[in-house]
Parts: sequence; structure tokens; C-alpha cells
Amino acid sequence: MCRTWTCPPGKWKCVNERNCIQIYLVCDGYDSCEDGSDEKNCQFFECSSGYSKCANHKCVESSAFCDGSSSGGCSDASDEDNCENRICPTGEWKCENNQCVRETKVCDNLEDCSDGSDEHDCEKYKCLSGYWKCANHKCIELDAVCDDLPFLSSSCSDESDEHNCESFTCPEGKVKCADHKCVERYKLCDGREHCSDGSDELNCENNSCTEGYWRCEDYKCIPTADKCDEREDCDDGSDELYCDNKTCEAQQWKCADNKCVSIFHVCDGDDDCSDASDEVNCEQFNCPKDFWKCANHKCIPMSKVCDGKSVSRDCSDGSDEQNCENFTCLPGYWKCRNHQCIKHELVCDTHGRLECSDGSDEDNCKDYECLPGSAKCALTHKCVKVKL
Repeated sequence: MCRTWTCPPGKWKCVNERNCIQIYLVCDGYDSCEDGSDEKNCQFFECSSGYSKCANHKCVESSAFCDGSSSGGCSDASDEDNCENRICPTGEWKCENNQCVRETKVCDNLEDCSDGSDEHDCEKYKCLSGYWKCANHKCIELDAVCDDLPFLSSSCSDESDEHNCESFTCPEGKVKCADHKCVERYKLCDGREHCSDGSDELNCENNSCTEGYWRCEDYKCIPTADKCDEREDCDDGSDELYCDNKTCEAQQWKCADNKCVSIFHVCDGDDDCSDASDEVNCEQFNCPKDFWKCANHKCIPMSKVCDGKSVSRDCSDGSDEQNCENFTCLPGYWKCRNHQCIKHELVCDTHGRLECSDGSDEDNCKDYECLPGSAKCALTHKCVKVKL
């Protein structure tokens, strides 16, 4: 039986089915597929992360929008239009000159806004959740604090992230070594020393593996998904014993060959089980929560249904874009003007993000009734969650 050929994640399949190209090369104004298919129907294509769409439907880097420069932007110059009213995409920050840069670039000691405003008033700037402020006001990821790696560019340039570690509380998912440095919990008793003092490999017979990990008979911890995958990950090979009686974890599905795969990979059109059993009998499979079943029985995320992308096709049979005007969204979802379904809590949210491809989730917020547990702002009419 011939299997459908698919490109790996992050790549796009050309119509000639001979080439896979990087997703950011689609609709960039250049023929990368050699058959021109990557530059067709761009009005329906959603630009990849970090890219924004020009008026002529071409995709360019988001940082080129509203940067005051004519180079590197849209060939029709639309990247410099209406900048004062521009709403930055999710995860981006608006510069004083209306340019958008990634939020993680703010106060990182490097000027990413062309006017340098991302590095202004950093002593007053509150780092994002999951970030930590250095003594020199630079923001770094919390995971980089007390990791005993002060020389990395992801650390504080003044090395303040490696001071006073004895009083620092390691972030979720990490544990403290005897020398007060932090390492990932899953690295405990994995057979390799990650703490500089080797304390992560001591007393392993008394150690309980963290959630999502399984303990070998020699006390080493391995990812649960690696058990009974026909490859020995435990040094003693105990992860491949008694596999006929294996029980998969929650959110996993057992293949016919006893391998466990994510429930979200079952009936998704790709073979994840080595025996392809995850793509058999899909007409009888119930898609997981927040997923929708295509007419050909494949499962796709609910947010992909009726999203207007009939060209890229989330369902290979195109059924996700049929009869959308009569389509009823699942409970907990809201129907956009263009019939796309988005999670209800994303309508008129304080981030102002356009979740509907037509922007209708941020229209008429004055007349929108916020969900229970949320309150409406007086000036912006946006909905914010309130503590009960």
C-alpha cells in the first residue's frame, strides 16, 4: 500500500511533490519550488511565525513593518502604511515608531527597534512572566538563572544571575543541586552528571522519577514514551521487558506493536506507529477534545475548521471548508464572521489579538457580553478575568 508523502514539520510540500521547502519561503515573492506553486494563491496563505502579510499577499519579516525603511519590506511598500494603528501579533511588542519586535527582545541589551525604544527605561520595565531581571536591567529566561552557565549569551552579561543562588527558588520543572545550582528534574538519575558536584546522581535508589518519566530497574529515569519503543534506553534494557502487558499513559494511544504515541497523532494523516496502526479504522475513532473529524475521518484542531484556508487544506478532502455558513462550533468556541471557530475566551481579550482571520473577534467589543468570570474595561471594552 502506498503511503501519502508528507514533509517534515516546518516545511511545505510543493505541488510537484518532489520538493519540501522551508515554510517561510512560501509567498515570499520568489519561486522556491521550481514549479511556482509556492507563490500561488497567496491570498489564502497564512504567513509563518515571525512574518506578516503585505497588501499584495506576499510575506516578509514582521520586523520590516513600520521600520521607516524601504529596504527588506513589501515590494508594494504596504509595510509602511497605517503604522500608527498597527496591532502587533501575539508575542510581539510595539516600538515607539510603531515597529513590532518580539517581546523577548525588549530590554535584552540589543536594540531591535530601529529607534532603539526597546532598550529605553529598562529599569522601570517589568520582565515578562517566565523571565528574570538582571542587576543591569536586562531580562533573561528564568531557566537561565543559577544554571551554572554564566558565559552563555542567554545569561546576564554582568553574571548577576549566578549570585545568591542559595536563596533562589528553582523554576517549575527544575531541582536544586547541593551547590544550589538548578538542573531539569528529568535529568536526575539519568546516568550523567549535570550538577557540577554530581549530586544529581546520588541516592538514586530512593529517587522517584518526575511525572512523564519511568524508572528503570537500575534506577535511571527515562521518558515514559521511550518505554517499549523497540529501542533500549535503560542501560540494563529493562524498558523493553514485559511490553505485551504495557499500559500507555494518559493522553497516549497504544499501537498494535505496543508502542505508545500521543493521542493527538492518531488519525492525523501521518504514520506515527511503526506499523501504521494509528491510521487504521479511523471512521470508528473519536477525535480528542478540541479536535474535529474530517469527512475522510482524519482529525484536525478545531481552530482549523472554516478558517478560510481552502488551498492549504487541513482536511485532505477539503471538508473542513465546506458548508461553513451552517457549521456549529463546538461548546466553548465562538463563530467568527467568516465562520471560523476560535476559543470563546479569545473574543475581545485585552491583548487585542486578531484570532479570527477577518478580525471579527475584536470588532464591536462595546456590545459584546463578556463571559462569566470576566469584566469589561470601561474605556477599551475589552474583557479581563476577575478573581472571584
